[in-house]
Amino acid sequence: MRTLTLVMGTGRSGSTALSRILNAHPDVLSLNEFMASVGPRRLPRREGDRRGVPAVAVPARPSLRADDPQRAAAAGIAAVVPWPERTAAEHHQALFGLLRARFGRTAVVERSGYSTGWAAGLRATFPHARFVHMFRDGPDCALSMSRHPGHRTISLLREIKARAGIDSLADLTDEHVRSLPAGLSPLLEERFDPALVRDRDLPPAHVRQPVVRLVTDGTEFIGRLPVGRRTTLAHEDFSTVLPKSSPAWPSSSASTPTRSGCGPRPHSSTTADAAPPGGCRPLSSTN
Repeated sequence: MRTLTLVMGTGRSGSTALSRILNAHPDVLSLNEFMASVGPRRLPRREGDRRGVPAVAVPARPSLRADDPQRAAAAGIAAVVPWPERTAAEHHQALFGLLRARFGRTAVVERSGYSTGWAAGLRATFPHARFVHMFRDGPDCALSMSRHPGHRTISLLREIKARAGIDSLADLTDEHVRSLPAGLSPLLEERFDPALVRDRDLPPAHVRQPVVRLVTDGTEFIGRLPVGRRTTLAHEDFSTVLPKSSPAWPSSSASTPTRSGCGPRPHSSTTADAAPPGGCRPLSSTN
């Protein structure tokens, strides 16, 4: 497939707004959080929602402008189930082709938040894909993350791994859990008090280093791609041309945060050759 574009970024960089804008284009099949539902290594593992919508269709469904999304999902399942056994990459390509034909689109653009870490694997899986690297001013990105429930939780899970001395939450043992502070161990239970995430003191500096690392990794990755397969897009450039009244901005968006002194402002550019020098995935799959 030579019509696939993958949008990667740190999270809180404007990629959701970009996905919504592209979804309004009659030729673009804009898939929001599709790869996040699938995961970078294997086929879907999430449970579907209580209405019986298949797991992989839950995040992508709002992007598919169908009169009856559930019927569209059912039709897709009926078409996919008889497919022969093949690699995950081949299944993805066939599914994208099926959706393009179903909705009359000519191009596919997939966007998943917090996806920079998957870039190399996606490149190997989809060698003909074009990549867009979205990034945001480091201090602003860190401040936005520090206020966002999902990224706050990711930060706390990162702290849990650091305290336990493990690289993946899959390696967490009961002994590890018992050794955690009272404010962290409940986060590993099936249900926990949201105040543990919402009210915890989490200064922007706490997420500064992850932001710098993600943007640096994304910059290095995009710089290795052929010129015709890469584009960079800064949140600052993107947001200045998009009215805040646009439906691309979620109605619940907070006001633009003020800068905090937690790092240098990167030089942004939207040109294909530009490379910024410095700066959700599902929580259940965050390692």
